[in-house]
Amino acid sequence: MPKYQSALQHYVAARIFIFPEDDSSEPRNQARIVRTGGDTIEGFVEVTIFGNLDIQASIAFTGVSRIWIESDAGSNTPQAPLTTVEHKFLTEKYDSPGCQTQIKGPFTTQRYPFHFAVPEELVSPFGDVNPLYLKIPPTAKLGPTYYRSSDGKTFMQPLIVYQLKTTLTSSSNEPYAAGSTLWAQREVEILPLSSMEPPLPVADYPGEFKMRARTNVYNSFLQRPRGVIQVSTEEPRSLDVSTSAPKASTKLFIGLSFDANASIVLTNQPYEWECEVQTTLQSKMFYSAAKMERNATMLDASRKTNLSVRVEEVGSEVRQLTSLDWAQADVSSDGTTKADKATLAWTTLLCIPVSAHKAVLPTFATEIAARRYSIVVQVRFKGVRHGRLMLDVPVQVTRKFVRGRYSGAMQSVEEVDALEIGTEYLDVDETEEEAIAKLPPPYSETE
Repeated sequence: MPKYQSALQHYVAARIFIFPEDDSSEPRNQARIVRTGGDTIEGFVEVTIFGNLDIQASIAFTGVSRIWIESDAGSNTPQAPLTTVEHKFLTEKYDSPGCQTQIKGPFTTQRYPFHFAVPEELVSPFGDVNPLYLKIPPTAKLGPTYYRSSDGKTFMQPLIVYQLKTTLTSSSNEPYAAGSTLWAQREVEILPLSSMEPPLPVADYPGEFKMRARTNVYNSFLQRPRGVIQVSTEEPRSLDVSTSAPKASTKLFIGLSFDANASIVLTNQPYEWECEVQTTLQSKMFYSAAKMERNATMLDASRKTNLSVRVEEVGSEVRQLTSLDWAQADVSSDGTTKADKATLAWTTLLCIPVSAHKAVLPTFATEIAARRYSIVVQVRFKGVRHGRLMLDVPVQVTRKFVRGRYSGAMQSVEEVDALEIGTEYLDVDETEEEAIAKLPPPYSETE
């Protein structure tokens, strides 16, 4: 027990047992157990008492988020170098019907059973809480750590933990025990289920995402533009980390369009170009010293002193495309037929697989911390000169339901890798007709 607890700790000890983790008859149970909404947490609190003391035990299941943030160095207001915030978003108490008692010499052992159900959603007494924050977040220990020595609490950016906590009180008249309180706690790992939400409204995130890009294309020996190439895309299907495949994966459809300048002679045709596509999955971890009322944006983080963001690269892939299936349409965007073949637009569609490790934390949002992802796409063509073609596309990371061997227990990430669940494996070798059928709706001409 920490040194700042009462003197009662010299006469009373408490341990929390959870099943199936602590079932000694099952060696496999020593592996990490991950639970989700609707699963159960059951076990007992074992209290060992030395002497004749009257002890009462209570137990609660809690969820708490803690963050620390550096104070504004440019502020003229004297303040601490950092701010710590603790947000308790879940508290469930269990009233034990009684305990089993066993006495051996001077020691008395009491066992208090408990049973909790992990909620699928949170309940707030306040009606103005954004429904986005009523979904239970996953256990998370991210970013640098700050330890507050005054009370022994740990803060991260963010730290989200679920705990079973038992509080022991004594009504004995002994001087060392009268009115004393003792506690013990144990963490439980939670990874909630999640499904793909509607596409993110990128207009609500100014300057953060880029769904369309265009640039001039030049001959290698001339500086006059030979045409304009444009790339565009839409938010892809989510990356599902509960898949039975080796990695979570999705497909990004990128539309290409090249409008040639009729006055410039092409030294090589678009179908002769080679293409390189680099995709980088990046996470954006927002954490705030004040409760957020909506999804934070990169613009918010640049303007607010109590909100910070940490952008990290999760993984990167490069794909070489030696040939592209270009086509020329003789109908312009306004529906008229073009007679001059030199002015026809070249178009094609790329289907780019994007993968991620299955240990990636799903997208989540709480009132003081939120995590989301995007795919940064860079398109390069070999054989021609052109400006930068870069997109930044939102993507969701979700987790489908996967039950483990034990009733109410989620499989660990390592165990899921070995399972044959029958989950759909992503087929990246679909036909052109199938790919075209999944084309995103056309963009308007306005940037």
